[in-house]
Amino acid sequence: MTAPLVRRAFQDHQITGDEASSLVAQAERRLHERQAPVSPETLRTEMAAMIQEAGLGAPQSAVAATRIVDAFVRAGATPVMADRFETQAFDPAEFRFPDPTAGAMEALAGTSLPVSLQTQKGNACGTTSLSMLLTYYGAPAADAHVTRIDAAIRSTGPVVDMFTAPGDIVAYARGRGFQATMRHGAGTDDLRTLIDQGVPALILYDCDDRHDGSGLHYSLVTGYQDTDGKRAFTLADPHGVTRTLSESQLLRQWSALKVKAAPGSPSVATPYHRVLFAVIPKTGRVTTPTGATRDVGDLWLPPDNASVYAKAANAVAGLVGLGGRLANHIREGKPTDLAPRTKSGLRG
Repeated sequence: MTAPLVRRAFQDHQITGDEASSLVAQAERRLHERQAPVSPETLRTEMAAMIQEAGLGAPQSAVAATRIVDAFVRAGATPVMADRFETQAFDPAEFRFPDPTAGAMEALAGTSLPVSLQTQKGNACGTTSLSMLLTYYGAPAADAHVTRIDAAIRSTGPVVDMFTAPGDIVAYARGRGFQATMRHGAGTDDLRTLIDQGVPALILYDCDDRHDGSGLHYSLVTGYQDTDGKRAFTLADPHGVTRTLSESQLLRQWSALKVKAAPGSPSVATPYHRVLFAVIPKTGRVTTPTGATRDVGDLWLPPDNASVYAKAANAVAGLVGLGGRLANHIREGKPTDLAPRTKSGLRG
């Protein structure tokens, strides 16, 4: 199996030619030797350690490992089981080796980024999307695992299972050492620019296209395709699937969002209009869809322009989130002094 994309990712780090070929061959051999099902997360960790030993930095090793493992998983070339992130599982009974001439890595070329899918539990589309994004950058599980993110910014429990606050997504990423901005009134050119840089874009949109407030949903935009003068975007949906939306459809579902407090309640307009979250590491390099790498200091981030109205919405929804935690704690018999955990940000 050839792996030109991985080799190109190594070029800026003086791992080229025979050395890159040897490294990819080692990765393939280890994956082929797997007899029992193993989680994709375990495979990615093993591959990243092996690649890092060869001289590639930790963030780049994680990206390269993700590319290699995901290519094998997609091709059915190694037996895997569902990992703790609940990524898409493959049946070990269908284990097979790919055609060695097929080149599973080729599927990752073009304007798409290798984000590993996760499947949300409950109302965790925002925290799951953020987990996918931080995992893409190789963040440690202590920061990137969805349960850690949930515990920090989302109210969950037997009474209330809250939506994730837009403001809290930015605050959490910044608190874990990432650069993060939230842009209102963003456009599809912003999405394309981020993807071309190797940066998945996190958006909040109306996933069912009803515009009645019942379908607010977070997803990652991970790629785009231009066909016959028309553009479509690929979304890594935290329901564990990949979706494709035309540019016009995405703009419609991304604009002038409404919210519904409960089934049967009236829709309420919000200040959220084409909300885009951009998150990148503070140091290191990222890999673009072509396999080139760029220093994060050279990347463009959409300016943060959270309006006064959006900040007010964040503050109000923060109180809703506090109420949700309070209800859960009362139900569970826990202390109700929640002030130390309360942060500004929408949880509705």
